[in-house]
Amino acid sequence: MSDNVNEIKKIDAATVAVINKSDLPRSGDLRPIYEAFPDTLEISTLNGDGLDKLAERIGDAFIDRSL
Repeated sequence: MSDNVNEIKKIDAATVAVINKSDLPRSGDLRPIYEAFPDTLEISTLNGDGLDKLAERIGDAFIDRSL
């Protein structure tokens, strides 16, 4: 996973790290993601948890990039 995280960090673009299926038990170590992207969001599309925060974060990313 660290290779993927490093590749994403090289991209010159607004980045929103999102972990879906937060309603299910975790099956892996997510520390590398949280270390690379401290503002990572956890969402559940099944029950809607975190989707409002995701929409807000995406909107903020577009606003910030246009300044």
